[in-house]
Amino acid sequence: MKSIFTLLIALLLSIGVLGQSAADAAKAAVDKVKDAARDAAATTEEEPTTTVRGRVFYEDTGQPLRRSWIGFVRIKKLNTDPNETVSPVSGVWDYQNVESVLTNDFGEFVMKDVAPGIYQAVLKVPGILNPTLADRESPVFRQYMIDGVSEAQIEVGVRRGGAVSGRVMYQDGAPLIGAKVSLLPVFPPIDPSSEKTEIEKTVQFKVIMAMSGIGTAQTDDRGYYRFAGVPEGEYRVMVAEPSVFDGSNTKISAYSTQRYFNTSELKTYYPNAKTEVDASALQVFVGEELQDIDITLAPRELYEVVGRVVGKNNNALVDGIEVTFEREGKKEDFDYQSKQIRTTTTDKEGVWRFKDMLPGKYVATVAEASYRRYDDPDADPGARPNYATSEHKFEILEGERNEVILRIAEEAKLEGTITVEGNRELPDSVWVYADSRTDRASSDTPETTDYESEETVQMVQTEFSVDDLKEGEYFISVRASDEHYAKSITYKGKNVMDQPIKVEAGQKLEGFRVVLSSGSGKVTGKVIDAKQTDYIYAYMMPVRADISLYRAYLLGDSDYIGDDFTFELSDRPGEYYLFVKDGSNEPKTRDATPESLDNWVRKLLKNAVKIRIQRGRTVEAELSMPKKDSEPETP
Repeated sequence: MKSIFTLLIALLLSIGVLGQSAADAAKAAVDKVKDAARDAAATTEEEPTTTVRGRVFYEDTGQPLRRSWIGFVRIKKLNTDPNETVSPVSGVWDYQNVESVLTNDFGEFVMKDVAPGIYQAVLKVPGILNPTLADRESPVFRQYMIDGVSEAQIEVGVRRGGAVSGRVMYQDGAPLIGAKVSLLPVFPPIDPSSEKTEIEKTVQFKVIMAMSGIGTAQTDDRGYYRFAGVPEGEYRVMVAEPSVFDGSNTKISAYSTQRYFNTSELKTYYPNAKTEVDASALQVFVGEELQDIDITLAPRELYEVVGRVVGKNNNALVDGIEVTFEREGKKEDFDYQSKQIRTTTTDKEGVWRFKDMLPGKYVATVAEASYRRYDDPDADPGARPNYATSEHKFEILEGERNEVILRIAEEAKLEGTITVEGNRELPDSVWVYADSRTDRASSDTPETTDYESEETVQMVQTEFSVDDLKEGEYFISVRASDEHYAKSITYKGKNVMDQPIKVEAGQKLEGFRVVLSSGSGKVTGKVIDAKQTDYIYAYMMPVRADISLYRAYLLGDSDYIGDDFTFELSDRPGEYYLFVKDGSNEPKTRDATPESLDNWVRKLLKNAVKIRIQRGRTVEAELSMPKKDSEPETP
């Protein structure tokens, strides 16, 4: 499970790296790992085992690999479906955790209790190439068949990867000591219409670089760095100077990861470029070393930004607010690692500050600090109110003192109760959503387990609260487990199902009542013109929903469409638009106009199929892919 968690974290990072167009690719990769891990855990039948003996040697010299750790990753089972693959979690993705044995002075090894299957060797040796999920089919990495019956004798030839080394210096020639240096793979922009396998390989390769440590190094006391075991390909080299960017005087432990991994604006790319776009790319070949890849830090002007967070209506200074900065623009316009996101928290005087900032346009997201989000202001009459999350744009100008006042409004909230008709027991999970054009907020699912006794609690009613709402109009919707659906949603006795609710800043709307019913209907079907290249989802949107709200289509269920192009959705009885969403031409919420958002939803609906869901029944439907901008509309 630890390996799965590590993989998920790395994939989430890679989403930010690759941009919105690759988000579905990363999600699909995570789903595959989850499925494979679940299948592997379900296999309880004992398999026969055998002993593997062999020798490890360098292919270029024939010399043995002495006193080195070797392990084997099973990539396929025997006597099963030839297309079945074994979970890559403990092997291909995280080969450092593979069980290994030590070679002797002649490079020989003996490994016992090896189950039947197709294997590849992995070496825990610096500089040696190891197979990854992205390149394991390459003829460079030999596959070994173990039948689990007879003892196996194998020869394992290994190759040294490429290497990159150099020195990092200030303008005056002094070395930069203890700085993080990154080796960044160069990939062409990812097109959602590209081959799915190519998109997956791009995501996976970047994950491997992050997880294996191949792509990171640190300068020594003379400013030197070196990467080894680098797969063949094109790369850029980046160095980030240490920076305590929030302006605090907090002492940081010498062993703290904050020293090494904080997001620094002080970046220089080989040879002395300020941006990745202007950097020189390096071609790395297996077994060869690129030396003297020296970096001279680029000159720059840095600024401190100081500001306050104040209440919009009363100008009160607000403490305990998280202020997060990021450079304005699309993720793909920035470097491989980040959009230079930074976060700090206001002090008792409502003051925040960032140091070492570059000139340019920024977006600040202002939100309640996580430690305050779960406090109840009503429990303490003297406590300040909670404030709604909001975004603010501003620009850091060269040669000027930059002071920014961020005005925020009190949050609104919705409160009410949830029951099941007939006074029956509540399902395990219920979520109440409030959706505006650009935002979504949700309630917590009710607790149905007593964690002290670990027994299920019989519940027929629960309360809910949806917080962190800004001023505006919202649709209220409900998702529930165990084939339950919202039969009615009322506010003070008035039906608000699919009707917008107007919310004002700081307002608390009490008196919502959600009544659930069991026996939701289903629709199953297939996307008839989808290709293996598509990452697509099927959605249902109530026919009477107002498309002027961007998130209106999320009122229905959605399902990721896999390689078989089938889908299954469920929802409450009624009429729905059923359509496909593939991410192409989707406007970015932050920069989109209301007109572009409405037009995008209308375009999706042009290919929609109108269906009627009936309680407890299943209907079938066929869907078509949405037209690209370059494709003519069908008359």
